[in-house]
Amino acid sequence: MKQSFFERITGTVSLKNNKNGGDLISVTRELVTIKGERGAPAGIAGENYFYKELYWGAFSRTILLPQEIETEEVTATERHGLLTITLPKIDKAKVQKVKIKSL
Repeated sequence: MKQSFFERITGTVSLKNNKNGGDLISVTRELVTIKGERGAPAGIAGENYFYKELYWGAFSRTILLPQEIETEEVTATERHGLLTITLPKIDKAKVQKVKIKSL
């Protein structure tokens, strides 16, 4: 099922040097939380750096979404160290018809 830009929210996160692939993504209708751990690249000892712009170790980010999402239909894929999360928006205009059963 292909969705248009207006039907979903898409987010990307860099996970280069991710340890053990142990990221945890949790979602509610309004929030996305990503937890993981980034491993330091091998080859240069910490004392040999003058200044570092990137940081290693455990991280956690919680993002407030601009619109409610369908939590059962969230997908996440990882390719070349880039995590992509697709969050289908709730269609509030959708009308569900209910059949009445006779007893």
